[in-house]
Amino acid sequence: MYPYVQVVVELASRLDTLRHIEQLRPYDRPVVALETMQLYAPMAHALRVDGVREELEDRAFAVRRHPTPPKHPPTTPTNRTVR
Repeated sequence: MYPYVQVVVELASRLDTLRHIEQLRPYDRPVVALETMQLYAPMAHALRVDGVREELEDRAFAVRRHPTPPKHPPTTPTNRTVR
């Protein structure tokens, strides 16, 4: 097997991980995102797989901007009276 095939498989695996990042523990998400930005996106760029590189970067930046999603959606005021 050629070495670049293994790299492409690693890129696909990382992309799948980022697509399902919400299944990881909240404190693991920023680590995965940082690894992706520092290692996997440059590898995809070197292999000239720009579609994969762009998606890796977009998903990693989204995790870095919002490391943990809110646990509950924001509540709206209700018509209930407070006692």
